[in-house]
Amino acid sequence: MTYQEFCSSFLTQLTEKWELGVKPGEVQFYPEGLSEGDVRYDEQFVRETNLRYNQTESDVLIGDYVTVAKAKNEQMKQISRFSLEELYDRQMEEGWESVWKQVQDSLHAAGEMMETGVLEQMHNYEQIRDKLVIRPVCFNDCRRELREYVYERYGDVALVLYLTVYDGERGLGTVKVPRTTADGWKLPRKRVWEDAMLNTYVAAPPRLYLDPVDCIHAPYEKGEFMSENSAIQKLDPERAPLLTTTRKLNGAIAIFYPGVKERLARLSGGSYYVAFTSVNEACIHPAGTILPIRILRSLKHLNRTCGEAERLSQKVFFYDAEDGSFKTVEF
Repeated sequence: MTYQEFCSSFLTQLTEKWELGVKPGEVQFYPEGLSEGDVRYDEQFVRETNLRYNQTESDVLIGDYVTVAKAKNEQMKQISRFSLEELYDRQMEEGWESVWKQVQDSLHAAGEMMETGVLEQMHNYEQIRDKLVIRPVCFNDCRRELREYVYERYGDVALVLYLTVYDGERGLGTVKVPRTTADGWKLPRKRVWEDAMLNTYVAAPPRLYLDPVDCIHAPYEKGEFMSENSAIQKLDPERAPLLTTTRKLNGAIAIFYPGVKERLARLSGGSYYVAFTSVNEACIHPAGTILPIRILRSLKHLNRTCGEAERLSQKVFFYDAEDGSFKTVEF
């Protein structure tokens, strides 16, 4: 069976199999190459899908996808997304039965999430996996509390595993994931962490603003620096660019995204210092352009003037381009 034959057969059977309960009006097909100008174009869907499945930012869809939208009412909807290429590979290796089991499991999980809510499903990893995110917090401010939760520590910065309860008109609502809950998933912590970091990256890709003022009301594309054809190819040694995310909120997490530290090293021409000026951002200083003690003084002054909720770190960090280490600077 060719890939095109599989796609045609899958789309036909998707609404014919009564056990799936999928109606024609709930299905949407997004073809590879979908771009602005097409009536089916959904900018947010294309960007998030490209990031999640291809780890790249693009406004042109990479790959073929199908979504099934199930609505409980006008305000509550769950969307299941399927990569046709991945399903085709599954069909070739394991047969149609395996394909329909994956589809049915996904639709069932979406239905349960819609009926009971995300918190009630926290024990079921597969159902809440896409809602896990990582947020940076000041370790010293919540040292005791964090004993009960899942986190990784870098100096005085803690990266904490959260579950997204809502994200929309009401803003962003998250809760920390208890360590006992994560233990109940019986999964390698590395896998959980990688899933959550990918979700965080997809929801808020990294951005680098050469002038801090540029981040104010910046269009989505401005500050993109991870791709090789980015407009940002080298950092000015006389300036300290601002690293954050498209959402800005909790944007300091960007330095911990996969590949970001290495990309910044190439742009900096080597090693560099990092100052977390708030939980929402970090300043990048190429090594040799400023004494780290001056960075520390500026950081401490800034921390004294900002609120406790905004403060992330009292330390200066150093990324060593030679060995890939990321550590605090000791004075």
